[in-house]
Amino acid sequence: MDSEQCQKGIAQMSLVNPFRQLQRYLLGFLFIGTMLPRLVIGPMIIDDAYITFRYVDNISQGHGFVYNPDNRVLGTTTPLWTLMLAPMAFLPVDLAWSSVYLSAFFDSISAILFFLLGIRFGLPAVGLFSGLLFAGVPQSAFFTVSGMETSLYVLLTLLSFYSSYRRKYLLSAFALAGCFLTRPDSLIVIGL
Repeated sequence: MDSEQCQKGIAQMSLVNPFRQLQRYLLGFLFIGTMLPRLVIGPMIIDDAYITFRYVDNISQGHGFVYNPDNRVLGTTTPLWTLMLAPMAFLPVDLAWSSVYLSAFFDSISAILFFLLGIRFGLPAVGLFSGLLFAGVPQSAFFTVSGMETSLYVLLTLLSFYSSYRRKYLLSAFALAGCFLTRPDSLIVIGL
């Protein structure tokens, strides 16, 4: 390699590295900027979440995946979310707070995936705006603190799109299977 090619390579690296460093800062900002407001709001549990919490309670007490221990009927529409919350019942943290922690984490990853999708499509500003919009929309935060499975569903849906675009079809298939186990109406997404 002659010195001219080496200088061109160094010049290209100096243009790429600042953008990559900025990307890292933006990813961190999106993660923290999405998570913190949701944790500050705290739990605002809505009615359907209490159904899931009852299943979690029965699982943790050894009664199985049931609403009433003496009635073996599956009535939850979100088995994956229920199973994800089940280990949280053994922690010294309120189950409502555990659901908010998990959901806030999932929303933070979703905001990052919006940004990464924008970068992959060659539109990093659009991806950043999408991530910020998702992080800042009050309805998004409401579902996070509601105790519901919405944050997990959004994350798995975005992960399926992102991994499919990157030609990681097995990961996309697992994400779509997770979508179905989170919400049965995800058949619409799976059909895409």
